[in-house]
Amino acid sequence: MNQAVALPEPPAATAGLTSLSDAERRVAALAVKGHTNREMARKLSGTVSTVEQDTTRAYRKLDVRNRADLPIRLQPSTVTPA
Repeated sequence: MNQAVALPEPPAATAGLTSLSDAERRVAALAVKGHTNREMARKLSGTVSTVEQDTTRAYRKLDVRNRADLPIRLQPSTVTPA
């Protein structure tokens, strides 16, 4: 008998999202909308360097390699728009 077995979601898809800081959520939400690091820094009243660091940490926690992969991991109801 062949039974379909549901595979668990990758840990990054569940644990990673809840482990994002507020700053990481904000930059991830803006990155999904297509903002550049410079635009995000202006919008968030921060520096480009801080945005880059927050974005890098969010990528690691969500196990993504680029902005194109972010929508796969983020749901609109889980990110706080800036």
